[in-house]
Amino acid sequence: PIRMQAQTPAASAKAREPLLPLLALTTAVQALGTYSVFALPTLAPKAAATFALPPQMVGYQVSVIYFAAACMSGYGGLLVRRFGAGTTSLAALGLASIGLIGIASGSLAVTILGSLFVGAGYGIVNPAAAHLLLRFGIVSLLREKPTHLGTVAHRIQITDRAMVRRFATE
Repeated sequence: PIRMQAQTPAASAKAREPLLPLLALTTAVQALGTYSVFALPTLAPKAAATFALPPQMVGYQVSVIYFAAACMSGYGGLLVRRFGAGTTSLAALGLASIGLIGIASGSLAVTILGSLFVGAGYGIVNPAAAHLLLRFGIVSLLREKPTHLGTVAHRIQITDRAMVRRFATE
């Protein structure tokens, strides 16, 4: 018969120790990935004026991001197995950062290229996060919460400051 050893409270607490930083980092990566996706649509009227396009055309930029994400997500598992989930998460943040620099350029062509970078980063965030969360036995449903956090964060951070002040005084 197999004998199971009872864990002491100290051993049990030590086993859970890396979970909090893991959850915090996974949440941060997911939130920042989502934040990068919705950076430009939040500023659609101003972006449309910059690009001399109708405001509804700015929404197609998210389609470009999701196209790149869909293409890249097929390689996400391969990247996680080859380089590890942490390195893949860092690569996702790097791609999103490069993409945001392109989006902030003010050039339509560079914005489209930047959107492809953001999408490539966004496509590999989920496989890396899922690998880490499942590896440590955390329920995979927790993965969706940072997406909502990132969506709320972009609204708070990027919106017009005057509108925020007006809302706060009402």
